[in-house]
Amino acid sequence: MFCKQCGAQLGEGTKFCQQCGTPTESVNETPAQQPAQPQYSQPNYQFNQPQQNGYVNNNNVYSQPLPGKGTGIPSLILGILSLVILPFICSYFGIIVMCVSILFSIVALVLGIVSNHTAKRVGRRNGMATAGIVCSSISLGLNLVLVILVVLAAMGLFYYRW
Repeated sequence: MFCKQCGAQLGEGTKFCQQCGTPTESVNETPAQQPAQPQYSQPNYQFNQPQQNGYVNNNNVYSQPLPGKGTGIPSLILGILSLVILPFICSYFGIIVMCVSILFSIVALVLGIVSNHTAKRVGRRNGMATAGIVCSSISLGLNLVLVILVVLAAMGLFYYRW
């Protein structure tokens, strides 16, 4: 084998000409190893797709909203408000405050029951609706006791000095 640049005779298996330093064909034939490129892959985002009951059962952070949550939150808020305004019955506007408290309690109770029924239909629980039902039930019970006391006082059977 001879060097293509200077024509000098080359030994078997030599990679460079000893006369001129030109690489031989065997060097040119073997490709230089390139450094390994890192393999990047796109993250696989899986979005919730409705299943048989309309909700995905995996532990994905972006799950469907709880059914009945839209009425459970107002039920809790109105139940708490009916309890908060209860002490103001002793004020100048006592009867009006009592009527508002009873109204809030009834609306909260209805919304809570509807929300719980909707959530149970798909096999879930709604804690806010349950809390709204409890608050509104307590408020209705206290209002009922106060109405009985007012009726007894009006009949003269019970006297309470404000």
